[in-house]
Amino acid sequence: MDDPRATVADAAAVDAALASPHGQRLAADVANYATGGAVIIRYPVQDSTG
Repeated sequence: MDDPRATVADAAAVDAALASPHGQRLAADVANYATGGAVIIRYPVQDSTG
């Protein structure tokens, strides 16, 4: 099974994804599938694999 979590390289990639036409359509569609509301939490993650 594929990992359902979204992963990106950095905060700039998140900003670019959300600003893209697809990201804008996704944001506009949230109310159609998250009827109880949705929260996007952004926080820095430290890579502990290296």
